[in-house]
Amino acid sequence: RTRSKQQQSYKKQTTLTNLKQPKSPAVRHTTKRHRKRLEIPVSDESEESSSSEEDSSDPEEDEGELKVQRIIACRSETVCAWREICNKMNTSEIENGSRWFQDDSDSDSDDDSGNGKPDNTFQERYLVKWSDLSYLHCSWELENDLMDQVENSKTYLTSFFRRSENGLLFTADERGDGEYFDPSWVQVDRILEIQEPEQTEEKTVGKSSKRRRLSDTENTESSKHGIILDKEHPDYESGTGRQFLVKWGNTAYSECTYEFERDLILNEVEYEEEVESFCRRSKKPNKSDMNKALNSIEHQTRRLYKIFGEKLKLDEKEREGKIKDYQTKLTDHVFPNGGQLRDYQSEGVSWLMSNHVNKRSSILADEMGLGKTIQTAVYVNTVATTLGSRGPFLIVAPLSTVPHWSREFTSWTELNTIVYHGSAADREYIREYEMAFERDRPTAVGFNQSFLKKCHPVTAPKWQRTWMAQVVITTPEMLVTEDFAELAAVRWEILVVDEAHRLKNHTSKLAANLRDDRFRFDRTLLLTGTPIQNNMSELWTLLNFIDRDSFKNIDSFLERYGDIKSKEMIDELHDRIRPYILRRLKEDVEKSVPPKEETLLEVELTVVQKQYYRALYEKNVQFLHRNVKKALDGPSINNLAMQLRKCCNHPFLLRGVEDELRVQEQKKQ
Repeated sequence: RTRSKQQQSYKKQTTLTNLKQPKSPAVRHTTKRHRKRLEIPVSDESEESSSSEEDSSDPEEDEGELKVQRIIACRSETVCAWREICNKMNTSEIENGSRWFQDDSDSDSDDDSGNGKPDNTFQERYLVKWSDLSYLHCSWELENDLMDQVENSKTYLTSFFRRSENGLLFTADERGDGEYFDPSWVQVDRILEIQEPEQTEEKTVGKSSKRRRLSDTENTESSKHGIILDKEHPDYESGTGRQFLVKWGNTAYSECTYEFERDLILNEVEYEEEVESFCRRSKKPNKSDMNKALNSIEHQTRRLYKIFGEKLKLDEKEREGKIKDYQTKLTDHVFPNGGQLRDYQSEGVSWLMSNHVNKRSSILADEMGLGKTIQTAVYVNTVATTLGSRGPFLIVAPLSTVPHWSREFTSWTELNTIVYHGSAADREYIREYEMAFERDRPTAVGFNQSFLKKCHPVTAPKWQRTWMAQVVITTPEMLVTEDFAELAAVRWEILVVDEAHRLKNHTSKLAANLRDDRFRFDRTLLLTGTPIQNNMSELWTLLNFIDRDSFKNIDSFLERYGDIKSKEMIDELHDRIRPYILRRLKEDVEKSVPPKEETLLEVELTVVQKQYYRALYEKNVQFLHRNVKKALDGPSINNLAMQLRKCCNHPFLLRGVEDELRVQEQKKQ
């Protein structure tokens, strides 16, 4: 059908349509399906009473209501083709590609249901994304079914017709490699919670009902975790297996959904690795494990101090030899992604570890392209693995670089890395499911109280104050909003600030919040490719941030180094900041990169460009506006340098020139 016919078809509603009996929705497990908590319960008596009144309402009314989130696609196929397509689409919410149980009761009807029609008859269906369900449960629905069974379906159809192109809602860039939507939306990114299946089931035998416990001996066809794949099995409806709270790929945390394990198996969704990852990261170390970790930290710190310790009385050659051996081991080490560090990157990591062992913060100011992100990831990983520290470590990076940071930490390390960003609902899910271990999460939080602050009581021993998240990546904007109070509740092992030149304004809110006494961290690492952009006060701001005791007064610093005019003063400044800053250029460390070459090609202006360039330069308004009725329709002489630049790039960039030249071409023809 054409789009006009599509729009006309759903507008024609007859009185007979409203008299049809509603079909039975294939929502067989909604009573078992867990619902996401939209907000953390508040420990207030008045709110508890109101919530109890809300809970007393009939749950079946909410469970049975079907809501469309959006219509994704429109497709026309034969009845036979639809039968083949839909027979492969079965989940706990979808039956043979539809949200409703399809029967043959309407075989004699004249609607578009397709029942009783020849197999070669074409039929049009819409791919529907249902509210509160993932893209795993999308279904192909007939227009009449949507109009009859779902409220406000006309609105969704109108919106689809207005926004779709060639029967598809999403553009090619949004779909990626998918036919109708991004395939990563049905790929498991993380599992946030696992609910085991119920151990008891009710089974009717003859006319009497008996309760029995399912076991491997009684139900040999049931697989592990109570999954039943055989549709003919009498307990197929209850054999859905475990439930996972799934965060899907390239989606927000607020869009995570509970999914049955059987649905993932039937749709060939890989999830085993994420289950193992969840079980591994959600296991909180006990007191014995934490005591061993603390002893390991002390032992490894003493071992590294023998290599990097500045107060040790070692011969200079002996010290350099130990550091060189340590760098060689770093260069030869193969990381989880199969990558290895370059020699200058190993030197950078060893320098960071030297400052860490000597309890000094650092500024890594390598030129862009030398791998500051990788060096930081390896440095944090070394502190976590070699020293046995669980962190957590906070990475503050611009929003555009957050995916890159997450990708590098995931590939170069095995640390539990999360991205703390998104809407208020997204961040609430992250705090509740990702930051703290399940046993540490509070059951109730008062109004205007910090969730993370209540995870670990002040009186709790040190070994209990551990966090499930090891690396948290966030943006500077999160530290100047209400989330500052949440993030300040955590004592961070290392604070990493990418693009640290944003801190050059000593009085900015970001700099003030990071210097706030409530925000606690043991070490600081600042990353910037331009430690000095305008003046020496910016350098002092960075130095003051990492060592307030050594760089207290900006006036004395500027008086000494604000106007350097001699080589001796430059050497003195270098000696003073050398322990804090490491700065390297590509031509100094990356010998494999050939030197940059510039080739200038001069291009002569065309005849038309020369004419308009000269007219603009001489402000010849008579020539520029010779064929226009209004001056606003011709080239402007305001901001002359920009107009000349446009003319050099292409004359059509000048207002009115393209129309004038096309008119001249038509006259010649």
